[in-house]
Amino acid sequence: MSSLRKSAAGEHCTIEIPGICGYDPSTVVLAHIRLPGTGVSRKPHDLHGVYACHRCHDVIDRRVLSHEFEENRWFYIARGLMRTHERMLEKGVLR
Repeated sequence: MSSLRKSAAGEHCTIEIPGICGYDPSTVVLAHIRLPGTGVSRKPHDLHGVYACHRCHDVIDRRVLSHEFEENRWFYIARGLMRTHERMLEKGVLR
């Protein structure tokens, strides 16, 4: 497991979809963000991941549908990615 994936353990969710987020650090993992055209069978690089609780992760991966998320999809993804990278820098995982 990469150091970026390991760094998600115990972190707070950086996606925080209102009405969805569980705000439970014990369920947070590095959830990969997939962009259209980047392939379905290939997992993105770990730099393209956000700290997400299990509930927000289900919505990002579309295992659970959320109107709030779909309507503001790129806002939540961009905000989550920025927050995750800031936290990784603070922890020294990224330099």
